[in-house]
Amino acid sequence: GNASVKSQLGIANILNGDFDSALLHLSSAEKHCVFYAKKETRYLIYAGLSDVYGKKEQYAISKMYAKKALALKTKDELGVTINLARAEASLGNLDLSYALLTTARSSAREFLSGDDYSLLLNILMQRAAWDEAVQVYLEKIDTLGYIDGDGLNLSALYEKSGKYCQSLSAAAFELWRLFYDGKISANDMNSRFDELNTNMQTLLDSGSKKRFTDLLRANQFMTEKKWKTAVDLLGIKEINQSDCFEAYSYYITRFLADDMVSLGDIKGYVALEKSFRTSQMYYYHLWQAMKKCSGDYSFDTVNGVLEKTVLLGFDTPMAERTKLEMGRLLGVPDSECSSLMPSVAVVTFLNAYYSSGDANELRPIVGLLSITNNQYTDACMKILKAYKGDVELRDSLVRIDKAKSSLFRLRIAVVFG
Repeated sequence: GNASVKSQLGIANILNGDFDSALLHLSSAEKHCVFYAKKETRYLIYAGLSDVYGKKEQYAISKMYAKKALALKTKDELGVTINLARAEASLGNLDLSYALLTTARSSAREFLSGDDYSLLLNILMQRAAWDEAVQVYLEKIDTLGYIDGDGLNLSALYEKSGKYCQSLSAAAFELWRLFYDGKISANDMNSRFDELNTNMQTLLDSGSKKRFTDLLRANQFMTEKKWKTAVDLLGIKEINQSDCFEAYSYYITRFLADDMVSLGDIKGYVALEKSFRTSQMYYYHLWQAMKKCSGDYSFDTVNGVLEKTVLLGFDTPMAERTKLEMGRLLGVPDSECSSLMPSVAVVTFLNAYYSSGDANELRPIVGLLSITNNQYTDACMKILKAYKGDVELRDSLVRIDKAKSSLFRLRIAVVFG
């Protein structure tokens, strides 16, 4: 009935960020229809109201509606437990918030946000529950994907829990990311590793000191491209897949050291994808490993990995090297490879142009349409044909083409007529 329709409209408003309209629809549903509605509809109304009042920072009201929703004993399909945890935390009830978030980790993890994990981690750090904080942080990465800085944050938690080798592996990941991004040099990395060594030596016991030193020296040998020495120091026998940073460092050392990469190592590395699905460096090393693996290595087998690498940072050194590999496989001259881009990027630049009105957003598209024919130029033309009636778009593209590329002009004529 009306309650169901209004509740659905209210939830849609929440998803669109229109909280005032959401409150209007959901309050109307509650006022006029809630006592006659099905339990599932009442849950939806209360859950929506809890979320809206939480967004408006009216936490006592958010808490009231969350409790009403959960009291219905229906399936918590919208993660109202998390709304209640947020409200309790904002009202100063951290122990109760911790208990609710712990429940949500097993029953509604897909609704947990980065802020929810930060809240939980802050509670655990206040309790000095370092081991649990490490596990929660690893879960956060598994659930939401890696973001820059996660390695350093996790490194600090490992250090607090007395796990110094794991702390080094997590910190090393961040240093390697900065190196591959072109933000620090090999000398900078070695200086940072020396600093880590100095800071850690007083904390290490005799049992862990040798292992830590070997791990640190292995990373330093890697900066000098002495891969096989690094592998020997790591003493890799069995890789611990449960620690994504430690496993990552072991796999890439193997990949870089060996002339051939085993399919087993590729599969083990792919198993880390959920944690590193947002990391350009992860995919960068994956396509390089695939290149060393026996079997068919061609554009058709590797293009998905190459495209992910480029899309996670379009103008980085890793993206440029990846575009060179794309061009090599497609027969595009090296001098033109920087203009290659997947169809997803073409759509992104077009959307940016239409939302901002800034013709400069179209420059990468002009670059792509000016190079040797390949599957990406073909895909770009196919996308542009959907806009063939847009004369202003055509004119904007032509004005950007200062070099007056004959290939570009020919393709524009084919697309727009």
